[in-house]
Amino acid sequence: MEALLSYLRGDTQRFKRSNTLCTFAASLLMYALRDSSNWTLYVLQAFLDDSLEERVWVDDDRCQLFVSNILTCLPDFRDPAAAALKAEPDTTPQ
Repeated sequence: MEALLSYLRGDTQRFKRSNTLCTFAASLLMYALRDSSNWTLYVLQAFLDDSLEERVWVDDDRCQLFVSNILTCLPDFRDPAAAALKAEPDTTPQ
């Protein structure tokens, strides 16, 4: 699993990442983690690394199931309840 995540993060400097191999790696990770409720933090790190850099696989339609599962760990501020929580002033005593 570490080798797949390393490839998705782009840690390999020897060759350029390809969309096809990234899709394959994401599919293997999705299959390996399908029954797990605790995904490793490195999965999120791989997602953030690609999101903020080359976007080799996060925008690929073939990786959307994997990406949508990763996004479940992040708060959705488009949700009115989450937006209300964010907008509430801090009322803790100083």
